[in-house]
Amino acid sequence: EDDPVAPLGAYGESKEAGEQAVRAATDRHIILRTAWVFDPHGANFVKTMLRLGAERDELKVVDDQTGSPTYAADLAKAVLSLASKLKAGNWPAEGYGTFHCAGGGKTTWCGFARKIFELSENALGHRPDVLAIPTSEFPTPAKRPANSVLDCGKLANIHGISMQPWQGALAEMLERLEQARVGHHLALLGLEGVHHAERDVHQRDAHDEEPGEEQGAEGQQDGDQHVDDPVAVPPDVLGDPRRLALEGDHVHDEADEADDPQQVDDHRGLLLVFRGLVILEVH
Repeated sequence: EDDPVAPLGAYGESKEAGEQAVRAATDRHIILRTAWVFDPHGANFVKTMLRLGAERDELKVVDDQTGSPTYAADLAKAVLSLASKLKAGNWPAEGYGTFHCAGGGKTTWCGFARKIFELSENALGHRPDVLAIPTSEFPTPAKRPANSVLDCGKLANIHGISMQPWQGALAEMLERLEQARVGHHLALLGLEGVHHAERDVHQRDAHDEEPGEEQGAEGQQDGDQHVDDPVAVPPDVLGDPRRLALEGDHVHDEADEADDPQQVDDHRGLLLVFRGLVILEVH
């Protein structure tokens, strides 16, 4: 955390400027640095690999950039743990400042991709070959550091927070995606069953009652409206069943994937969340 920083581009410079602004505003702050964030939601490297892996038998992935993949759910748990300690008044004197908070262990983008396909082979139906290439063969507008690994020992020693190894976190994320995919199929089957059941009821009504009976006609219309009303169908149920598991950006350039800052304000402080940077400013 105390090592000199050397941003390589505007993206890194903006994060450094944010840190400096918080430090200048108050000494009672917490800055969490993280990296290589992945999650079932939004565009990130894991979902990009799943989408490309479903389309191709072979991919080329950079193998000379090293980092610590970080599961967003684990990062959120760390932030909530800090907030809970603060609220309870269980706060060490040295608890403020800058801390690294990233997934345990390290790998390259290529190693990350290979593990993704190893764990998702059954879901994809095959395991694509991942060929290692140097950064020079995958030029990007933003220059990338060769080593993005963060030493998270300070967070563990002072606050007792350690992130799980990235491999286990990846397995958890892929399991969530698979559960969402299965749930999506079951929802589709459930809707299909409703349609069949309603259709059978209407057919029996039409057979048992005289044609043109007002009550039977009204009942059928009400049933049709209940089944076909688009408002009654959850939007997430419609569309490609693979969408939840395979959506993602077409590149894994974190600079392109940066999201707008999200702010959560309460009486305890201000929490700012930005791609690669989490700031908890305590009032």
